[in-house]
Amino acid sequence: MEDFINPANDLDMVKAVKSTCGYESRTNTFAIPSLATKLGNALVKVSRLLKAQGLISNNQELVKHASEFQEVQNEKWNALEQH
Repeated sequence: MEDFINPANDLDMVKAVKSTCGYESRTNTFAIPSLATKLGNALVKVSRLLKAQGLISNNQELVKHASEFQEVQNEKWNALEQH
C-alpha cells in the first residue's frame, strides 16, 4: 500500500487508473468516468490511514509520502477527473 501513495510513483498510478477506467486518449474520455473519482477517493483514504500509522509509529518517511501524495492528489487527480 505504501507504494501506492509514494509521490515518486505518481505517473505509474495515473497510468494504472487511466487503464482501469478505460481512458481513450484520442477522445480524451473515460469509459467509466466515475471509477476515476472512486479510485482517487480510495487512494486518499489509504494515504490518510498510512499517515496516521506513520505518526503512531514515528515513521517520518511514511508521513512525508502520505502528505505529499495528498498534495499531489489535490492537483493532479482533480485535473484527471475533468478529462
